Amino acid sequence: MTTLRRKLIGDLRGHAGAFFAVWLTVVLGLAFYGATYPAGVAMIASIQDSYEQLHFADFTARFARADAETLLAAAQAIDGVAAAQGRLIIDGELALSGEQVIALRLIDLPAASPLEAVTVAEPAVNLVAVMNGANIGAAGDLLLLQSFAVYHDLAPGDTVRVRIAEKWHDLKLAGLAAAPEYLVAGEDGNMPFPAPNSFTVGYMNRSTLSTLVDIGEDTAAASGDARTSLTEINSLALTLTDAADPEAVRAALAAALEPFEPEFIASRAETPSGGVIDANSKGNMAIAAFFSAMFLLISAVVMAVLLARLIDGERRRVGTMRALGLTQRETLLHYLGFPLIISVTGAVVGSIIGYLGSFGVAAMFIQTLTNGALPSFVNPPQWGYILFGFGIMLLLALVAGASPALRAAQTDPGLALRPVTPAGMGAHARLTVPGLPLAAQQALRNILRAPMRSVNTLIGVVLGCTLILAASGLADSTLRVVGVQFEQGVHYDFQVLWDTPSAEPMRRAPLEAVPAVNDAALVLIGPVTAAFDGATLDTYALTLDQGTDFLTFAMLSGEPALSSGDAVWIGHNLARVLNADAGDTIRLTALGQTHEARIAGVVEQGIGSIVYLPSDLMRSWLPGGLPLVNAALVRADPAQIDAVRVALGDLPGVQSVESMARTRHDLNTYMSLYVDFSRTFVLFGFVLTLVVVFNTITVNLLERHEELMIMRTTGASLREIGAAVAWETLSITVVGILISLPLGWAALEGLLANYDLAFFGQLPAISPQSYAVAIAGIVLVILVAVLLSLRSLRRSNLGALSKTLSM
Repeated sequence: MTTLRRKLIGDLRGHAGAFFAVWLTVVLGLAFYGATYPAGVAMIASIQDSYEQLHFADFTARFARADAETLLAAAQAIDGVAAAQGRLIIDGELALSGEQVIALRLIDLPAASPLEAVTVAEPAVNLVAVMNGANIGAAGDLLLLQSFAVYHDLAPGDTVRVRIAEKWHDLKLAGLAAAPEYLVAGEDGNMPFPAPNSFTVGYMNRSTLSTLVDIGEDTAAASGDARTSLTEINSLALTLTDAADPEAVRAALAAALEPFEPEFIASRAETPSGGVIDANSKGNMAIAAFFSAMFLLISAVVMAVLLARLIDGERRRVGTMRALGLTQRETLLHYLGFPLIISVTGAVVGSIIGYLGSFGVAAMFIQTLTNGALPSFVNPPQWGYILFGFGIMLLLALVAGASPALRAAQTDPGLALRPVTPAGMGAHARLTVPGLPLAAQQALRNILRAPMRSVNTLIGVVLGCTLILAASGLADSTLRVVGVQFEQGVHYDFQVLWDTPSAEPMRRAPLEAVPAVNDAALVLIGPVTAAFDGATLDTYALTLDQGTDFLTFAMLSGEPALSSGDAVWIGHNLARVLNADAGDTIRLTALGQTHEARIAGVVEQGIGSIVYLPSDLMRSWLPGGLPLVNAALVRADPAQIDAVRVALGDLPGVQSVESMARTRHDLNTYMSLYVDFSRTFVLFGFVLTLVVVFNTITVNLLERHEELMIMRTTGASLREIGAAVAWETLSITVVGILISLPLGWAALEGLLANYDLAFFGQLPAISPQSYAVAIAGIVLVILVAVLLSLRSLRRSNLGALSKTLSM
């Protein structure tokens, strides 16, 4: 073993604490880096693998009931269609304990064979994976979404009560399932997120579902012939070939469905589950990439500061080595050994910890997104990403160590053996600003005399504060979506939906006869195609009276909502998709009719893309001006809220009753996962800022150790020295905070843009409380770092220092 190698090992042992601090910084940086972005990659890979296994539809259509054979033949004949599946989808209700009733969407599964109609086969598109229990094997068996069943503590073998076409039936829960179109179990574009207290999906064999529909509708099938509905479908699901033109397929499908009053034709990304997953995949990847880069940069800053200090502290030893004949090249290579050993071993350990941690982070992503497990989970090592991080950390370590190592190698042996002259003792050290307190003047001098150290501190503060503000903004923007739209904007207890539109008096009379119903607004809700300047979107329209107080809106532009009867209002998601604004003329198509209307205003609407029409305008469009309604917004006596919910569900023709209190609860629960996730990064931001600032202050004090001790021998107290250090650091902090304010907002806007959907979009928001917490937290972190760093001065031996200086 050579002398230099023995010295290298001895130095590592002798400065074990300092080297461990640098090594730990490398490990933590690579661990954070390796656990975030790869977790997003694993989430996307797992979802895509589940999509492939379960043949997720590229297009889904919903329409009035039609003959299955005719439509399937037309769909399969479209150029580019790989497979087509016709389905019967029925909206019913599921009764839980405690008189809780939940909207239930029932989807049929094809029979295994004509002779085995009670068992089911795999559909060609949108397969259903049984995650727990058994598949359907008998008439009366039911599959429910696993995420919903687990939430409500339902298990295979339980008996559940289901209402189909106004008739109640007891069914056996055969198993718990996952399906690609409901990995995120949203009902539609107006409520794309899971609402387990309001909505779920179940699967039945085609024969049983058709029979129960016929019984409920009191058709001829009630006499025993239940086969009349077996040939009817009201939904198509298609997968496409690799060479297919999606827009051409959509156009051909729309032409084939035109006689059947299509409600919507949605691509995979336009469905609630596909859209939410697509947006979260892009958004989470952007967040993961952003924070991974932050972790890597902050780790590099800390490593550069610490390595520079450690190598510069070897000045006198370098002089001795050079005096004994060591060449510049040998000295340089020796001191580059420190960053090489630290970066290689730290990067290996950090990369391993990061990869193992990615399993937990990916599982958290998936649980947050789907409220349950995926049918498939894959997380192979992302070797390119791992090697990139490894290489970047190695390069940064060598660059960080190269400058001080080169200075050490080029130092004249005679000069190196002398006591260190305090750095920057020129004009900057004598700078005087009239009227400025002495501590502040000293702080300014110290900032200017060591500009690189000051820049490192500034970079650390800017990075940390930007991270904190962006993460805080993610939480605030998420909370704003629910707060503005569902807590401040909704002023009713229930939304009742009937199966068919009727004249208003026919619906109002039985509604008002329900005990404890205080007030109700009758409305019309239906699918509509909105178009402007070449852009179109299939969405929904809501018609309600002018001046209603059942809904209130936060205006973004234009006239107050529903303030006139000759225009429409749109949410900001629809405005973004169509690139329209107040004053533009929008084209609306529904039920074979097309009308144009002026957009009077744009309202803030994070969830959904509804067009709001005043009743007067809708009546002018309807034949004879007949006021048709198919829904009601209902206010009830709070003391009898559950009884009212049950009574509303028993009204003739009622398809569903949505409790707004439960919807708000479900949304807040779902969104809270994103809020907690964002606030975790806020905490990381504070910790990383503390690490950077503590280490830069510590290096500052170490470099000026003898100078500060001389100040103490001349009468300066630790309090005065601490005040000067605090002034210096807080001055840099103020500049860093000012720089980070626009950077944090820009980062937030960029991150939120990745989540934009036709039916979901967050407006950037950072609350005053978040600004206050971020600024106060950063200042507190700085003061803690100053106090921790000053401990070394308290332990200094002034007598020993005097002897050293006299030598």
